[in-house]
Amino acid sequence: MQIFEAAAALFAEKGYHTATVQEVAEKAGLGKGTIYEYVRSKKELLLFVAEEDRDDILTGFRRLWRWSPIQ
Repeated sequence: MQIFEAAAALFAEKGYHTATVQEVAEKAGLGKGTIYEYVRSKKELLLFVAEEDRDDILTGFRRLWRWSPIQ
């Protein structure tokens, strides 16, 4: 499991404030220090997760628009 997927799953399951970077690392199969090679803080990790979710949502809307009979 990748870092951002692990973080998203844990934030959804436990909430941002309760989940720890250590738990994200364990879920991703990595050491805690490895997480900090990609992000500087748990807050930055949350921002990356939110950005990824936003991109997924926008992609979904674009697909719906493309297939919509009302254009």
